[in-house]
Amino acid sequence: MSGPSAKSFWICCVVVSALALALVTPGAVAAKKQKPRSPEELTNFLLGPGHARWLVGAISRIASDQEIDRYLHLDSDDDASAFIEEFWAARRSSEIAWPAPQPQGIYETRAREADTLFTEGPLAGRRSDRGTIHILYGAPEKVSYEVAARPGLGPIEVWTYAKDAEKGLDGEQPKREYFFVQKGEHTVQTPTPPRQKLRPRSGGR
Repeated sequence: MSGPSAKSFWICCVVVSALALALVTPGAVAAKKQKPRSPEELTNFLLGPGHARWLVGAISRIASDQEIDRYLHLDSDDDASAFIEEFWAARRSSEIAWPAPQPQGIYETRAREADTLFTEGPLAGRRSDRGTIHILYGAPEKVSYEVAARPGLGPIEVWTYAKDAEKGLDGEQPKREYFFVQKGEHTVQTPTPPRQKLRPRSGGR
């Protein structure tokens, strides 16, 4: 094939390839962002108590989907321990000089704080919704409480972070506000409530 016909052929190939890339790329990107998984989906029942629920909480927000899937397929505690070492080694930074803590140190410190502050019954604080946010972004700038105007709704705990707050362990900047309500025996995160239907419990506007 030569001359104009050859040139037309290669132009067509380029156009088709570009269209195929345009169609495939969005799907590939979307596939990387799975919906949040439930604690049951994040539990590896093949592992012992010390490792089975390691993903539950902040770790599932730090880890990639591929890392989560790998961990869920492990079948021994030795393999789990090796995975965890590899997980944190991949997140160490040569730019962080001692005595500033590395990500693993930040996680472990905040996880202990969460266990002290947010444990509810058998649910360890580090596995709770409040513990997850605390571990990822640290303590909020302010904690306040509001009461819904509609009868029957309990108090809403509001965590407020600074507009210029640093990025968290998940690489994301925290939202301005997080909302938590009591549901059964546990305090859980809730979507942003309609603010016009709330009134401050104390000290608010």
